[in-house]
Amino acid sequence: MMLPRNLSSKTMNWHYEENGQARGPVGDAEFEGLIRSGHIRPETRVWNATLSNWELLKNVPRASAPTSSAPENPNSPAGSACVSCGGLFLSDQLAVFGQNLVCASCKPAYVQRLHEGVPDGQTPEYAGFLIRFAAFFLDNLLISLPVFLILIWAVVTGFIEANPTRGLIFQLLLQGTFWIIALLYHGILVGKYGATLGKKACGLKVVNPDGSPVSMGRSFGRAGAQFVSGLICNLGYLVAAFDKEKRALHDMMATTRVIRIRS
Repeated sequence: MMLPRNLSSKTMNWHYEENGQARGPVGDAEFEGLIRSGHIRPETRVWNATLSNWELLKNVPRASAPTSSAPENPNSPAGSACVSCGGLFLSDQLAVFGQNLVCASCKPAYVQRLHEGVPDGQTPEYAGFLIRFAAFFLDNLLISLPVFLILIWAVVTGFIEANPTRGLIFQLLLQGTFWIIALLYHGILVGKYGATLGKKACGLKVVNPDGSPVSMGRSFGRAGAQFVSGLICNLGYLVAAFDKEKRALHDMMATTRVIRIRS
């Protein structure tokens, strides 16, 4: 990756890598916010004018790396580093997890990664296309069941054969019923439990980019975006087979990831 040009040697603007592309420049404050939110991780490659080449954030010298909380008293000890963001904090500002220290801002995402069994310093294991397809198949079986029962009733009773116009309206209402059930099914289960029944059966979970649980609002937004993924022969789902983080189109739209839960 080429280094950004036209930067003064005195600037502390930061560039970082995201999905193989250079992002930035961003100032120290914004860069610190990206670290604290988990958007930039210790293994993310970064660069500024003080570095000769792109480096992993965790390897950036303290003189170049931003600190998330510097001691107010210059005569006080520098404190200890958070294992997630690398910022320096006083001992009473850090939570202890075994031999690791974590600041308050990084703690929720760190706890979530521990819950999912993700080792320190490693990214989650993103769910591949095939296992996601299996979960998709199971979910659609469950969603289709009530619609299928209604269709059987209509055929047995001759409801849709009595009047062609009635039959057309019935088909439209049946399709609308399927969409409403699918929206509620995905929105509620992912928002409350992080996974649908199909995903739970396949050991998968929907999370934010930093590994934290998705909100109910984002879950419903993602559920709605799945209709977009389903357009044109479900090509939006096929995107997950080629994306580095195994995201389908609706994951990109909702800024979510699907990970495997480690046993």
